[in-house]
Amino acid sequence: MKKILIFIAMLFLIVGVSSARSAGLSIEVTKYEPYPAEPGKYLDVWLKIENVGGDPAENVMIQLSPQYPFSFDSNEDGFRDIGTILGGREVILKFKVRVDENAVQGDNYLDVAYKYGSYDWLTKRINIFVQTHDSILSIEKTYTLPEILVPGKISKIIFELENMADSFLSNINIKLDLTNSSLPFAPINSTTEKRIYLIESGKIEKIEFNVITSSDAKSGIYKIPVEISYYDSTGADYVRNDIIGVTVGDKPKFNIYLDESEILKAGESGIVKLIVVNSGLTDLRFLNIKLLDSDNFEKLTGDKIYIGDLDSDDTDTVEFKLYVKPTNAKEVILPFEVNYFDNNNNEYVENIDVGLKLYTSSEINRYGLKESTNYAWVVGLIIIGIVGYLVYNYYWKRK
Repeated sequence: MKKILIFIAMLFLIVGVSSARSAGLSIEVTKYEPYPAEPGKYLDVWLKIENVGGDPAENVMIQLSPQYPFSFDSNEDGFRDIGTILGGREVILKFKVRVDENAVQGDNYLDVAYKYGSYDWLTKRINIFVQTHDSILSIEKTYTLPEILVPGKISKIIFELENMADSFLSNINIKLDLTNSSLPFAPINSTTEKRIYLIESGKIEKIEFNVITSSDAKSGIYKIPVEISYYDSTGADYVRNDIIGVTVGDKPKFNIYLDESEILKAGESGIVKLIVVNSGLTDLRFLNIKLLDSDNFEKLTGDKIYIGDLDSDDTDTVEFKLYVKPTNAKEVILPFEVNYFDNNNNEYVENIDVGLKLYTSSEINRYGLKESTNYAWVVGLIIIGIVGYLVYNYYWKRK
């Protein structure tokens, strides 16, 4: 009986040792970075292989087998031949894994197969949490109504926010920072801060701000800082800072008026003086004026004049020397092509017609208009010629 008890005890001891050896290796993840894993990025995974038994574990091999959304690059290998791990000792292994850019948010898994000695392969599943990166809330579009903000007018600044995460986002707060004194905007009938309670995955929501542009605002592009804060489905909070561009300006208002003319009737030549007027709120830049061709007159000087900059509510003058061909018309049209840019570098080309009124000789006398300077010169030359002829004949006859 005593021998039987000793045999049974030895049998239990053998089974216990065998059991210990079969469970001698412990596999666990010490950490992975970044945490949480992000789609489209690499993931570093550290595994701890520990021999929890007393005897050495020989021929230890590890095989990490990533499945979607995880994968290895071509130069990476998931197999490790460790060899022997003494009892109570551990080995740390590092693997570099790629996370697919289309990975969905949530728990994903890596399978680790391991074996030692003559035992069969065992598999352990490792949990990896994937969370889409911090651009999950995207400013899909921002625009203004009207497209160009007019000084002194009320406009809308509109944001379209898209939830690109795989789950809802909540407590979305968007704030315009208009505190900088260089920004000519102020909120009107609203605040500079708006809130959306929830945006479902894949949905787009609009937020509108009403602003008024200062009446003395200069044309140009203004940068407005924007702060967006929100929470994801796990309760993690995010804050994003961005900048949007807003264009201020107005459609240029430009004209040309006749100021003075030495030409009073057809068949005369002289200088025509014109006033160039910027009657709009927008400054003009690189202003060019060209007198176009016509069958009614001939250009006696250059047909292009470069003015350059012409500020809002400012004027300049240009002059052209012309010969007006004989005609019975009461007016000759002077066609001009005007080319310029506004402060936002938008180019404009306009055609403007200016009427040059013509008179008959009787109208000139009746209205007391002064004859053309060129006409007076002609008369003067005729008189000088006649006087010269008479003087010449007088002295010739005396000889």
